[in-house]
Amino acid sequence: MKRDNLTDLFEREELVPYLDKLINENRQFTLGLIDLNNFKKINDKYGHVFGDEVLKYATSTMKLTFVDRGTVFRYGGDEFIVIFPDQDKIYARILFKLNNRHLKKRPFLYGTKLLKVTVSYGIASYPSDAIEIKALINSADKAMYCSKKKGKGAITDIAQINRVKAKIFIRKILLWVVLSIGIFYAFISPGKFGVRKVIAGIRAMSIQKIPSNSCKVVLRNGFVFRGELIEKDKDGLTLSITLKGQKGKIRIDKSIIRRYVLYKSKGANSNIVKE
Repeated sequence: MKRDNLTDLFEREELVPYLDKLINENRQFTLGLIDLNNFKKINDKYGHVFGDEVLKYATSTMKLTFVDRGTVFRYGGDEFIVIFPDQDKIYARILFKLNNRHLKKRPFLYGTKLLKVTVSYGIASYPSDAIEIKALINSADKAMYCSKKKGKGAITDIAQINRVKAKIFIRKILLWVVLSIGIFYAFISPGKFGVRKVIAGIRAMSIQKIPSNSCKVVLRNGFVFRGELIEKDKDGLTLSITLKGQKGKIRIDKSIIRRYVLYKSKGANSNIVKE
């Protein structure tokens, strides 16, 4: 079968013949549709060359997870389909959870940029969910988009999609209620939660300046970076670090940071810790 030049996965054109062969052999199988989260934003922010490296990183992780367990196809730009012959949805879900762990333990590092890459999964099985190939892929696609609404790294079975949608709806209602209560107290209470104090706090945060301090960053996978904080913004931190005698800069995305500690220049007794 032909392979894609960028990812070395099987090309989209090879998918239907492969599935036809399984169906003609009267074999059941599970189909998983995998989509990278926020890939367009990554491309727009860092460029297509960087985006290609993200794709190669994600597919290398899939190869690590699915080797000798499933057959992976590049279905679209950042969409992939993995076929598990003679396997059920429980088997697919176990491997998708393993793929999430692999992505978490080996974050994407390219140049000076360190990012957490996540994906969303949709699952459908033949013949229980659909007997036509197009309908089966569409079912997995619907389940995958439901996963995107649930959260990064979510896995959704098409047979459970109505229950998942109900949970998402309930979550949105609860969030709306909590926000409404918070806004109500912020604007009617003259004391601690008064609107003037809320606005003053927002203004104070907006003009906060971060001095150049020694910094320790602990990642969610346990790795630790130490260096000088150069820049902090809503997307993450930029540090000046020294590795093997070489000094350089590294960008760390906030999604993979568990906590960081800033040590003020005049002494380590006063430090700031952010969880």
